[in-house]
Amino acid sequence: MLGLAAMVLVGGCAPGDADDRPPNLLLITLDTTRADHLGCYGSATASTPNLDRIATEGALFETSIAVGSITLPSHLSLLTGQYPARHGVRLNGDFWPPDRGESLAGHLGQRGYSTAAVVSTYVLSAEFGIAKGFAEYDEPREERAVVPAGDQFRHQPIVERPADESTDRALELLAGSLTEPFFLWVHYYDPHGSYEPPEPFASQFADNLYDGEIAFVDAQIGRLLERLRADGRFDRTLVAVTADHGESLGEHGEDTHGLFIYDATLRVPLLLRHAGEVAPGRRHDRLVSGVDLAPTLLDLLGLPALDGVEGQSFAAAARGQAMSARSAVYAESQLPLRAYGWSPLYALHDGRHKLIEAPQVEFYDLRADPGETTNLASTSTAEVDE
Repeated sequence: MLGLAAMVLVGGCAPGDADDRPPNLLLITLDTTRADHLGCYGSATASTPNLDRIATEGALFETSIAVGSITLPSHLSLLTGQYPARHGVRLNGDFWPPDRGESLAGHLGQRGYSTAAVVSTYVLSAEFGIAKGFAEYDEPREERAVVPAGDQFRHQPIVERPADESTDRALELLAGSLTEPFFLWVHYYDPHGSYEPPEPFASQFADNLYDGEIAFVDAQIGRLLERLRADGRFDRTLVAVTADHGESLGEHGEDTHGLFIYDATLRVPLLLRHAGEVAPGRRHDRLVSGVDLAPTLLDLLGLPALDGVEGQSFAAAARGQAMSARSAVYAESQLPLRAYGWSPLYALHDGRHKLIEAPQVEFYDLRADPGETTNLASTSTAEVDE
């Protein structure tokens, strides 16, 4: 009997058991979502209980800066740890060449992960190269043949699908082809204009439909996380939530995003949760960039870094350990140049000050002037030169 009991105990701890598998990774990206419109970032009018719960159970980063205000290049930076100048995609519609490096999907796939993505807009279509490394890549499609003057050509509109449909597809993958360990990326497009949330959010946020879209997405994230909780996989899963960029909502005369690179479109949420790995309930003021996410996630998973990354892992901070301050981060917008023939915009952001290289140089003290309304370039020449 003792021998049998010993065999059972040994068998119960054998390698290959569920607890010995590497952690799963769930990456959720919120299109066009500013940090200050989530409850956990201080909004008194937001309805984001599921995102707020992730922040409470994990880590929240106060100063997370996107690499730009355009969807496709920003997402590629999240997945590769490279700034747009290195991965080569500077605007929506650009193509990521197959020989320009690898992303999280390919890196994890080579290490035994089941990989899948569910994206909610054609802007992130596999046609632009971003699907490289994913075993499954689910995107909305709508094709129409248009025949002017007898010459047929293909027209592909920028289609999108709502958060509930994308969540349905993600749940199907979790119940079917995705085996552990898995990497699942789920992208939600709803906060992107135009703002048309479904009921009851349209009525609840009749005076702020943008927040209504975010509330609708939050409810769908709740469905996704509840499935993982019900399946017993939640605590085995590293959950990361961030956004590609924010939304101006009229600030600096910009109604939406893409043209300028003020913090209204660059400061985004960043939440991490992983039981036993990410210290819960921490709010970090350490500056982080979108290019830092991929190296951080791999670090938290205990896996080797991607080649060619320009970002820096902040996993130590997420674990509750001390870290030195990060050097300045970079952001850009090529839209003014390529859409209008104007000057492109480039920025350096160190968490306290921000320099924007434009036809007229701009320099801001972000602590004294978080809205970036007073240009100090003419009176801060030494800082600008540095």
